[in-house]
Amino acid sequence: MARNALLRGGRWLLAALLALVLLIASLTGMTWWWAGREDALQWTLERAERAAGGRLTISSAHGSLRDEVRIDRLAWRDASLALEARDLRLRIDWLQSFRLAVGLSYLTAAEIDVALPPDDGSPPKVPAAFPLPLPAQVGEARVGVLRIDRAAARDELRDLRFAYAGGPFSHEIHGLATDFLARGISGHARLDGEIGASAPFVTHAQASLQTSAPYAADIEAKLRGTLEHPRIEASVEAFGVTSQLQASLAPFAPKRLTALKANAGRIDAAMLAASLGVSAAGSVPHTTLGVQLEGEERDPGHFAGHINVVNTSPGPVDRNLLPMVRLASAFSTDLSSLVLDRLDIALGGGQLSGTARLDPHRASLDLRAAGINLRTLYSTLRETSLAGPLTMELEGARQVARGELQQEGFSLAFDASKAGERLDLRSFRAQAQGGEASGSGTVWLRRTEIGRAHV
Repeated sequence: MARNALLRGGRWLLAALLALVLLIASLTGMTWWWAGREDALQWTLERAERAAGGRLTISSAHGSLRDEVRIDRLAWRDASLALEARDLRLRIDWLQSFRLAVGLSYLTAAEIDVALPPDDGSPPKVPAAFPLPLPAQVGEARVGVLRIDRAAARDELRDLRFAYAGGPFSHEIHGLATDFLARGISGHARLDGEIGASAPFVTHAQASLQTSAPYAADIEAKLRGTLEHPRIEASVEAFGVTSQLQASLAPFAPKRLTALKANAGRIDAAMLAASLGVSAAGSVPHTTLGVQLEGEERDPGHFAGHINVVNTSPGPVDRNLLPMVRLASAFSTDLSSLVLDRLDIALGGGQLSGTARLDPHRASLDLRAAGINLRTLYSTLRETSLAGPLTMELEGARQVARGELQQEGFSLAFDASKAGERLDLRSFRAQAQGGEASGSGTVWLRRTEIGRAHV
């Protein structure tokens, strides 16, 4: 009896399951049939426009939800964004529904225009959490031209391609590649990355950037950390110089750089100036510099650290070389000007120590010289071992130097300026055991004559 009851119950359960499968199959079939109708597409898009409260406009949509959807124009407009996409093509990936997800097999647009409001100057704000209620996927996204306008500036991406996967916990971008023109810089970029959908927005990404104009550069970068405190490691190759950088950032703070380590090697100042199109590049000496820098934000808006520079090919200026062998200094900056403190410069003959201040247009140095051999500065001058105060000012191509240097049996005081190959000695006074000479004059470097002189 019990066995018969069990068999009857099993048959009823099997029948119920079969009925459920048939119901699901029927509903699936009806849904599949309905999704193949163009009026189903129109019904869906009309409700999407209503739900957007007038912010969304869709014009000339054709196709079906089951196959390809074609939209001539889609526009979105609110207080923070204006977007217009033209010639859209997409296909829903219905297989994603079997894993309770939504997806597109592909999404393409011929053109997308984005207009952003002008920057009000305030620091950006950490975004709110942006999870999706269900997993989502875009197998392939492609945009012919993406134009981004903010105030009078326009950035442009061409042939943009990527794949996307996201959901309640994170968002991922894979295989992003694009040509770009941004702020006058053009090139090609690639990116793969992932960001958490909620605070602290754990982030990791890898990117490469190759610029072609106005200058050629090759950048490889890795990003780790969180959205508020990311860390970047990058390798940069430009103008024949390879540099490595490690930086800690605070993109939502007023000052966005919190720590930096950098090193670069085999820097030729003359080649660098020529590559940058510096007007006075012909007067810049050849060098072989290695640079190491390390700093951190000590106070809000104040960045400080140490810098070391080594020149492995020092020489006199009349041979178009730099007499400096080594430079070491502490530095501080507010990112608009730079102060070098405890500055120590080793020359081919002698030592300079003191302070320096640099801004984008001007540099000034207040130094103390010890054991300076003038022949290491200029090969036709006499051997010396001078000591004393020395000040220098550099502004564009013009350089001014003043000093009162002396050694046993000899002293030299001067006030001189140099612009290109012209050296103006506004005043000089030299004293030795045999007498004294003073005066002024003009000398054209790399020539043998003195243009004018008064002694």
